[in-house]
Amino acid sequence: MFSKKKDEVYVNLKRVQDIDIGYETRSALKTCKGVTDKEVLVFRRDCRTSLQFLVAKIMERFPLKYPLTKALTFLNPDTIASSSRDSVCQLLTEALDIILEANLFPAATIQNADREFRKLISKEGVINQMKSFSRKETRLDDFWMKILEETPPADNFRKVAQLLLI
Repeated sequence: MFSKKKDEVYVNLKRVQDIDIGYETRSALKTCKGVTDKEVLVFRRDCRTSLQFLVAKIMERFPLKYPLTKALTFLNPDTIASSSRDSVCQLLTEALDIILEANLFPAATIQNADREFRKLISKEGVINQMKSFSRKETRLDDFWMKILEETPPADNFRKVAQLLLI
């Protein structure tokens, strides 16, 4: 069922009668004396409203709404291994722009980190390591530091990666 909000945005909501309140609650409501069908519907409506507020609060605090959190996916080995190089580099650029705006590193360090990362992900051996990465076996920060130790000097990118992975 679709219901209208005040600002004309349509939201897909379950009908009050279709809200799943669980076996225990249904059983308890059946055993209560004097509870009318109308009161049960009001209870279900209140449950739906509570869930709406809960989801709204989660979405309000959801980390992916922040641009840096979204841009940090350039460090995800799965993203590097499965996405186009251009899309990964676009995420890198977004993250580095945010870091630069916050004055966390000088522009020269940011520029060199960008260059070093692009060179790093163009290597077949690094891409193979990205494909074999397992979250269950290795922490992301350990994985990146190991890669950066094994490759030619990438000191600027190492500094940036350390900051971002903290």
